[in-house]
Amino acid sequence: GGRIAEIIGPRECISLSLLVCGMLLCLAPWAAYISPYALAAIQLTLGLCEGPVFPAIYSLLSRWASQKQKATTFILATSGTAIGCIGSMAGSGIVIEVLGWHWVFWGGGLLSFALLPAWLLFVRNSPDDHPLMSDHEKNILEANCHVIRPRNAPWGRLLRCWRLHAVIFTEFVFCWITNLCFMEAPTFLSNKIGFGLLEASWVLGIAQAVKLVAGIIVGWASDFIAKKEILSQVNSRRLFHILATVCVCICLLMLSQVGCASTEAATLMVLLTASLTLGSGSYVLAPFDMAPNYSGTIGGLIGFGNLGGFLGPIIIAPLLEHENGWSWSFMIGFILFLIQGVVYTFTVSDKVQDWNYYIEIGN
Repeated sequence: GGRIAEIIGPRECISLSLLVCGMLLCLAPWAAYISPYALAAIQLTLGLCEGPVFPAIYSLLSRWASQKQKATTFILATSGTAIGCIGSMAGSGIVIEVLGWHWVFWGGGLLSFALLPAWLLFVRNSPDDHPLMSDHEKNILEANCHVIRPRNAPWGRLLRCWRLHAVIFTEFVFCWITNLCFMEAPTFLSNKIGFGLLEASWVLGIAQAVKLVAGIIVGWASDFIAKKEILSQVNSRRLFHILATVCVCICLLMLSQVGCASTEAATLMVLLTASLTLGSGSYVLAPFDMAPNYSGTIGGLIGFGNLGGFLGPIIIAPLLEHENGWSWSFMIGFILFLIQGVVYTFTVSDKVQDWNYYIEIGN
């Protein structure tokens, strides 16, 4: 997705994604009537079409986010994920009760179609191309004018970059823990703690809301430190990552020992979710730091870390059959998160990689 965005433009890439995803959502109810396999195929294709969006956002913001506001801009640009989760959890039940389950899919499809014209009208790939940009606004973003989107990528140099490997591993572990917070949390809260489905949904909804607010605060704090030059950029990245590692590890350790204490478990789950947002001030910004010309491609490669959200449930599921299964699952998360914290802290760099200038230096 990131490579496509750098070739055809992030605006066009996300436009195609919105269009195709809207069509697939509208087709999903009919696919469900045909066969469960047809619905599964629709869902798989939907995931593939959604995949390019985040890498394309990296590519877009490499030109649009000012140097001193990159964290805040990225968090605000991707905050729709949390807002969508809150809205879907709060509204899906009402939609199903009033209009029927089909409208959960049709509503999503119609929202995609409604957003597409506004996206095409107001979004451009570069500030220089936007008809509504003032000269003052263009001057603010003048520092990004050197960012280009090359048609060829230095794959050899890119794949040999060990700092990129560290970031992918970090994303892998963050996705593993995120899966614990959202995919496994309802089972934990209901089976282990004794919450009802409604209570568990409220806890997760509150966690998403706190995550949204915490993410904005982290982005502002990261940019404030950069603007006031309180710390160097690389030390700012280290600070936020160390804070994330400490807070998440404490929450995981306490969850492994929480037993059946409902209030404590719910509070820790919310705090764990909020603590993960501290990563927004560190490794999440790596594509902008490492190679802004290839931020979309790097964002796509970092996406391989999403395998953590896939492998986590496979590994955790057998553990849950045992008496202390949940304790062990949180302890595994604790160990993984501690390791990634050490790895990232000692490998992070804000130095632009030489292969960012691939066109000038050759392959």
